[in-house]
Amino acid sequence: MKEGSYNSFFGSGEYDDYMTLKCNCTKGSNKSGCDNNGICVVDDKRNAACLMLYSPERGIHYGCANKRLTEDSCTIKTTKLNNKAIVCACSRENFCNYYKWPDYESIAKKFKNNPEFIEYMALQHQSKEHSNSKNNHHSHRTTYHKHVIQDSDVTINKTLYAQKIENYKDTIFKKYQNSANINSFLYTFMLYIMYYIIIHNIV
Repeated sequence: MKEGSYNSFFGSGEYDDYMTLKCNCTKGSNKSGCDNNGICVVDDKRNAACLMLYSPERGIHYGCANKRLTEDSCTIKTTKLNNKAIVCACSRENFCNYYKWPDYESIAKKFKNNPEFIEYMALQHQSKEHSNSKNNHHSHRTTYHKHVIQDSDVTINKTLYAQKIENYKDTIFKKYQNSANINSFLYTFMLYIMYYIIIHNIV
């Protein structure tokens, strides 16, 4: 998330001294420059602010702004990707953006009375509930689909085993229909019956 697109959204603020302002920054997301230690520096504190940017899609990002921004201001803006993002600024001390907003809970606590923030959170809650509802519905459909597949497999297996038993029975009768050894026939037929019972119970 680029910080430059947010600079014009804040009002002006008063700054004490002419000095540099150091801020925490997220590498690759701040066009003001973010070094390997995750620090960006603005030479003139009177025209600088540390930013905290939060969006559900990307989480929390930090950066520097080369604009005079209202201390502890926090607003909700639409990004270039048409997503909503919370943008907060501070400048009283170095790295204030991380100290003030280290995580999402700190944002919610600090700005829970902000009408715009409350509206934003209500929309996020509704969106999350809708997403969970869709996921639950999908999960139910998936479970139902699995049951259908399992039932189908059982039906297929029973049909398959029944066909095998019929084939086995035909083989026995053909083999012993002209045989004089009735004892062997009866013994084999009993084995067939036991085999059928066992297979039927397993399936």
